[in-house]
Amino acid sequence: MSAVLATENQTNPSLPGVLIQANKGDRMNINVVDMLTDTTMMTATSIHWHGIYQKGSSWADGPVGLNQCPITPGHSFAYSFGLSDQAGTFWYHSHLSTQYCDGLRGPLVIYDPQDPFLQ
Repeated sequence: MSAVLATENQTNPSLPGVLIQANKGDRMNINVVDMLTDTTMMTATSIHWHGIYQKGSSWADGPVGLNQCPITPGHSFAYSFGLSDQAGTFWYHSHLSTQYCDGLRGPLVIYDPQDPFLQ
């Protein structure tokens, strides 16, 4: 899985972040690299995978000061968690200060290959 969650690139802005797609039963391995440089907001960050059960992976849940330290500019954090019994539409967002209000958020869709309504 490779995705740009958000960028400040003026020629190709991506706020909110890109759609991340997976299938039920997949393992998500997402490396988040903090490249925030706008000092009018917090430049450290973390990502919370809203609605995703973090059974056995609470360290990947995102709340700074509770489950993890913030990711500082120029550094990265590797999130890894399973999607064993979940399908549906979710979202990811920064879990530090008000960054998600500034656009550091995006959609996460988990498909169920056995969904009877796919026909």
